[in-house]
Amino acid sequence: MNTPQSMASGLFSPLLEPSSSHVRFAQALGWGSLVLAAGVSYYYAKQSIDERRKSQEVAGSRPVEKLDWRARIAQQEQPGHTNAVPTGTDKANSSALSTASAKTVAANVKDGS
Repeated sequence: MNTPQSMASGLFSPLLEPSSSHVRFAQALGWGSLVLAAGVSYYYAKQSIDERRKSQEVAGSRPVEKLDWRARIAQQEQPGHTNAVPTGTDKANSSALSTASAKTVAANVKDGS
C-alpha cells in the first residue's frame, strides 16, 4: 500500500543514501554558498557601518565616550538631554527636509512674515 512514508522514501531515496557522492557534493556546495554569502554580506555591511561612523565623527554627532547600556539610559533620562545621533533619518530625507525648510524660510522672508 502506498503510504506517505513509503512514497517519500521512494522519492527521496537518492538523497537519503549516506554513501552517495552526489549528496556530499550537494551538501558541500550548499554550505560553501552559505559561507560565501555570509562573508560577502559581512564585508559590505562593515564598509557601510565604518563609512557612517566616520561621517558622524566628522560631523560631531558621534558620542566620544563609550557607555554601557545602564549609563546610556541614565544619561538619556537626565533633563535637557538631546540625542546626539538622530534616529530614523537618512541622508536623502534629511537633505530633502533641509531643502524644503530653506525654501519655506526664503518664501517667508520675501512675504515679510
